[in-house]
Amino acid sequence: MNTEAIATHIEEVRSVPGDPIVADTELLMSGIIDSLGALDLISWLEGEIGVSIDPGLLTFENFETPAAIAALCERVATSS
Repeated sequence: MNTEAIATHIEEVRSVPGDPIVADTELLMSGIIDSLGALDLISWLEGEIGVSIDPGLLTFENFETPAAIAALCERVATSS
C-alpha cells in the first residue's frame, strides 16, 4: 500500500473538500479524518492489504499522516 493510494482514498471519501492530501498531511489533528472516517479507512486498508490490523496498532502515531499509514500497512503486510 503506497502513500498516494491512501491519500487518494481519503480524498474520495472525505465529507468536506479542502487542500489536496499529500504524504505529510495531518489527518487527525486537522479533522480530515474523524472517528467514523478512521473506521472506514481501517476497513478499506484491511481489504486492500488482505490482513487485519491488530487493534494495538490503532494509535494516533500510526494514523497521523498518509505516510505513517503506508508505513503501518507495510509492517502489517510483511509480518503476516
